[in-house]
Amino acid sequence: MMLRKWGDRVKQSKKIIIILSILLIFSVSCNLITMLYPTTDSQSSALVKGISWRPFTSAIKVNTALSFLIIPNEIDVNNLEFQVWVKSGTKDWEVEVPFSKTPIHDFVFDSTGIYNLQVDIRNPKQPDEVQKIWLGQFFVHNEKSLENSDNLIREILAGYSPTLWKAEDIYKPLAHELNIVSNMLIWQYQGYNTQQKGNLLEELSGVTLVKNDDTNEYCYTVENNGKMSIINLENNTIESNDLILKVSLEQHPNIKYVLDNVSMYPDKVKISSIITYLVYNLYDYSQVPYELERPRIPLFSTIAHCGHYTEDLFRLLKELNIPVKITAIRYDVDGVHYVNEVKYDGKVYTLDPTSAAIFTGSVEEIAKSKLEPIVLPQIRDMSFLWSSNMWNSFRESSAYKAYGF
Repeated sequence: MMLRKWGDRVKQSKKIIIILSILLIFSVSCNLITMLYPTTDSQSSALVKGISWRPFTSAIKVNTALSFLIIPNEIDVNNLEFQVWVKSGTKDWEVEVPFSKTPIHDFVFDSTGIYNLQVDIRNPKQPDEVQKIWLGQFFVHNEKSLENSDNLIREILAGYSPTLWKAEDIYKPLAHELNIVSNMLIWQYQGYNTQQKGNLLEELSGVTLVKNDDTNEYCYTVENNGKMSIINLENNTIESNDLILKVSLEQHPNIKYVLDNVSMYPDKVKISSIITYLVYNLYDYSQVPYELERPRIPLFSTIAHCGHYTEDLFRLLKELNIPVKITAIRYDVDGVHYVNEVKYDGKVYTLDPTSAAIFTGSVEEIAKSKLEPIVLPQIRDMSFLWSSNMWNSFRESSAYKAYGF
């Protein structure tokens, strides 16, 4: 009888232990979910919702006043204090503006370079609770360092009526228009005459020659995915929606620089390199989410990070039937950088539209052999992305999205 009672107690104890274990696992899971996905209450406890700035760009001329725009939360910003940290080059973080009352005074960069800004916010009544907001990287330049930046994509986009086109529908016609522009520049670079250019234009895929202008045998009307353009191979112009775009190496000397460096490679590599450079000039770089200002619209927004650059380049090259993928590069430090890789005749080339760097080799080959880029324009200096310090901390790369690989 005693043994039976003891056995019953053991069974009850086991049940209690199992129940407690389940409750413990559930409690830990709930806490983990709360950590990974903060509730609205935890988000609403932030002192401010965000901080923006004016002018809203990450490429700023020396001595331009940067004004901060506080996006308030529940507490009146006039009852808060703000502190500004600055990091430049290899220097460590320094307090540039100690805690003071809002509004934050205009901030001025007095020399060129790459800077990081962080703003700390606190309530004087609870000084130990500090909210930290990293504003990202700013590229401070002299005006001359940005001259000849080729805004061809912006000029082409001006020919798309926003009432007729959605951003998502533009990639296909834009890709083929960039293909025409890139080929026109390549033909000029290679010294082809007008008749040779006409023959090559007729062979391009993705466009339809509607008719020739009787007054000029080298003036073509082209239909490109519903968009009509007039191409004049004698004047090197493209006319669309009453806008005339001049396409010449004299007009775009930095594209000539790109071609100087890839002249020995196949035409598809040249075209990929030109489009990489044009996408590089499409945006100002910043890791701060554009959504802080307004919903981001691909191609038409002005701020982007590496993920946006590589997504645009992926979609454009895919439309041209060039095998392309987006590759994520992971480092020992807590960071990821995205690039594109393309394949032609079994050879892989790495394209980084964030820095306009072009490599003859895959990411893995670059990391293993410490390859140098064959193209690295210095319009907006992003060369630190390919510095030895970054490669020393390289951990792995993986395909994020692929087409034709």
